[in-house]
Amino acid sequence: MKGSFSQALRTLPERHAALSALALACLVAGLFARTVRFGYILLDDPDYIQRASLAAGLTADSIHWAFTSFAQANWHPLTWLSYLLDVSLFGFSPGVFHATNVALHAAATAVLFLALRSLTAAPWRSLVVALLFGIHPLHVESVTWISERKDVLSGFFFAAVLLAWSRYQQAGGPLRYVLALFLYALGLLAKPMLVTVPFVLLLLDVWPLGRTSLGPRPEEEGRSPVPLRRLLGEKGPFFALAAASSAITVVAQRAGGAFSDVAPLGDRVLNAIVAVGSYLRRAVWPSSLAVFYPYRVGGTSAEAVAASLAAILAATALAAWELRRRPWLAVGWCWYLGMLVPVLGLLQVGGQAMADRYTYLPLVGIFIAATWAAGEAISALDRWRPAAVALSGAALLALGVTAAVQVNYWRDGVSLFEHTASVTENNWVAQDLLGTIALQAGEREKAARDFLESIRSNPEYADAHFHLGLLLSEMGDPADAVAAYRRAIELSPGIPVFHNNLGNALYLMGRRDDAVAQYREALRLDPTFGLAAENLRALGAR
Repeated sequence: MKGSFSQALRTLPERHAALSALALACLVAGLFARTVRFGYILLDDPDYIQRASLAAGLTADSIHWAFTSFAQANWHPLTWLSYLLDVSLFGFSPGVFHATNVALHAAATAVLFLALRSLTAAPWRSLVVALLFGIHPLHVESVTWISERKDVLSGFFFAAVLLAWSRYQQAGGPLRYVLALFLYALGLLAKPMLVTVPFVLLLLDVWPLGRTSLGPRPEEEGRSPVPLRRLLGEKGPFFALAAASSAITVVAQRAGGAFSDVAPLGDRVLNAIVAVGSYLRRAVWPSSLAVFYPYRVGGTSAEAVAASLAAILAATALAAWELRRRPWLAVGWCWYLGMLVPVLGLLQVGGQAMADRYTYLPLVGIFIAATWAAGEAISALDRWRPAAVALSGAALLALGVTAAVQVNYWRDGVSLFEHTASVTENNWVAQDLLGTIALQAGEREKAARDFLESIRSNPEYADAHFHLGLLLSEMGDPADAVAAYRRAIELSPGIPVFHNNLGNALYLMGRRDDAVAQYREALRLDPTFGLAAENLRALGAR
């Protein structure tokens, strides 16, 4: 009986794909299940969830808004629709949004296993890659952060595209091709980072599909490599969708002011080099993970650039050298580098040097290369094979435990931002958010310390000046509040709430006309900004 069970377990991924996928999804969902008891965090969640556009749930007007809005300096209508559906079915409980994120990540993990199994005919290695994707600590941010719904939603469609593409390559037919293309369009509507998918499909032609002369020849006798023009042609519609999505994304980010504070190109290139190496290091040793890694112009050390560049060149040389014998090394490495390109900061968006969430899909390439390399090494062993398998299992268990610890930091804002501040240096975002939480709790002295620390770390961070203004207003010091608000506006012009609150402070100083001017400026910037309109009506100036 024991031998039969052991045999059944060993052959489970090969003979029972659906059951294996279900077990994998359940394991991953179990790792993140506790997040349904977590709440919102102050970073981005209020802007994504607690907005008037979502209040009514799925309606004709909200659907129209989802497809036409550039809110959050992006265009991802399917992500907005998923939030709207949650609201329509279950309301605004944060546990609902967390549960949906977990379900999508678990489903993406299961479908990724099925896709890789179909593409490679290597069920156990495919299972390990999918498990790494599902439990890696670097992916905790994408799952536990409600605002990162776009990651897990696009991840599901990415895996579905790979599965549909595998079916198309095996059986052909226009309907299978159209299905893959349709799933890709949905993925782009969830997050434009999937613009690199056509590139991934070309990599799959090298390995495991073996449709080119770059890797090993196809196994079937008499089958010649597919001409490059045909390979590119069949991906033409995918490239067209990617180009359209890229163009819309640039427009959306410009409209949202995402490119308003761009670092010099040379500095961005150096930061990108360091980021590639940092992600690799954290993939192997996932420590000191943070929700925000500060980006400082001119702050990249020569040692970090040299170390990262050396690692990149060494990995590239190894992948090229082994292309014929071990094509999965080159495919995995190019997958990683290619999918990272949109988020390396070469077009700088935001104030982060890098972000754990950016590795969500790129690291699949590294997982493939590492798993196939480990599988080959283990297969070459004899009496040491059980020990090697046990060691691999222990490494997977360690990653799972580390991920569980990382999940726990997301239980509330204080825990998350205190951890972030402790593992990074001079983190102005974390300090500002800790101050905001303290202010909401009535802890004014702590809030003041945190805001001033944030300003010390980055004197040009507008939010910290604005929040300091809020604190000063609460403490009955409108004159200093006016100075703080004006500094915030100087650093980040065009934000309606800055002008509205400046108007409030001016009114408290008895400067009614100046207050009215600020309220009107807030309404000019955002005609739907209700607080400014109410303030004008209260002053009889509407």
